[in-house]
Amino acid sequence: MVGLAPPPRPAAQPSPAMQSGAGGDVDGEAPNVSPEEQAQYDKLVGNAMEIIYPQGEGATVSPAVLDQLSGKQDEEAMQVFAQAQPPLQNAPIDNLASTAVMILLTLEDSAAQAQVNLDDAVLYHGGAAILEELAEVAEAAQIHDFSEEELEGALYRGLDLYRISSQRVDPEQLSQEFGQIEQADKAGNLGQLLPGMDQAMQRAG
Repeated sequence: MVGLAPPPRPAAQPSPAMQSGAGGDVDGEAPNVSPEEQAQYDKLVGNAMEIIYPQGEGATVSPAVLDQLSGKQDEEAMQVFAQAQPPLQNAPIDNLASTAVMILLTLEDSAAQAQVNLDDAVLYHGGAAILEELAEVAEAAQIHDFSEEELEGALYRGLDLYRISSQRVDPEQLSQEFGQIEQADKAGNLGQLLPGMDQAMQRAG
């Protein structure tokens, strides 16, 4: 989704705008995101940062998040992803993807309880931003330094885990987003689709 820019984060470096690479302001055109979608995205990512960094500006990472990134998944997570194929493993890609999806599902449930209908594309791009942030957390905590291939693998795995665990996912919308990623990946333009992911890959390289 073009124009979706994360709100200020506890991390020292600001996150780049999230762009879809399809139309919008990539070539100087007007963004195709509505104010409501931008507000939803800002709120979603901001709330995710509060989960990751519960003490705010101190940027102290939640011990539970670090445990999950280290492969210490709780019983709830194992039940949520019980139908995953291949089964969830204690491996860096699975740990990163499952941690990101668990945070996204928590935020999704909170929004549903507040009777807020989150846009599918907002969830998609918000989930990508969460995954990128968690990859940086894992690297800073010396849990794992993700390579370009691993970051891409975690993104694909996260999409699969979300698809089987979310109660509200629109299969058609998700298939369209997944198709965009595949096309961008094959064309070598994944950085245009997810600029934040591109920066993370450059750091990993």
